[in-house]
Amino acid sequence: MSLEPLLNSDIPRISVITITYKDREGLRRTHASVLSQDERLDWIVVDGDPDSIDVPLLREEQRVYSAIAEKDEGIYDAMAKGLLRSRTEFVIFMNSGDTFLDDGSLSDAVRELGDSDVCYFAAEFRSGQSYRRVRAPRSPRLSIWHSVPGNQQATVYRRSALLNIGIPRDFRICGDYAVACLLHKAGAKERTVNRVISVFELGGASTTKILDLCREAWTVQAKILRQSAPLRAASFFLRICTASATYLSFILSSRK
Repeated sequence: MSLEPLLNSDIPRISVITITYKDREGLRRTHASVLSQDERLDWIVVDGDPDSIDVPLLREEQRVYSAIAEKDEGIYDAMAKGLLRSRTEFVIFMNSGDTFLDDGSLSDAVRELGDSDVCYFAAEFRSGQSYRRVRAPRSPRLSIWHSVPGNQQATVYRRSALLNIGIPRDFRICGDYAVACLLHKAGAKERTVNRVISVFELGGASTTKILDLCREAWTVQAKILRQSAPLRAASFFLRICTASATYLSFILSSRK
């Protein structure tokens, strides 16, 4: 099922694309955060469960440009569908449960974009009532060998740049890393801004499925970056250590 896009003569500069699956409470949190933004935007919701999307809620909100409710092949397949439905110059992916830091986060981000094809901002990691950590963006040139320069929820993409490379649909966790590598290899104009614009709650697949995370990153490095085996092994070991530390923080904060 698909809701027809609402017609707008004055197109905003940015779309917020939200991927959800059987997470109504998370969708409501993201919905509230999106509505609070003082930047004009299109909101696109892609739900992998045709029976779970809250269509009445979406129909009441004029900022909902489009909503797609149909089965997909995973999160990155859903992201590709949302990208194709978008019409704005820039897009940001905020999954169900993700939120912006405050009401001005998106407008602050848009002012920084300039002519960049991808702009990496900072994100705040949270878990429970006690765990807070800011992940600053990293230089793509220095970090791409090992990891994505910034969290997906704090990354703004030029729509045309993403359409040119395509979103790889055969990943479950590291598709954002694959996208960053493809953009980097394509010579995209990359920018980093050390300003927190989003909040990421720990507990998803990237937090709990450590071995799957490491295996997918290995595949990205082998197939896209064409890295040597020793360099991939060093990255694998480093990722095991950092991901385990994050997972431990998540477990400890969840018990408080």
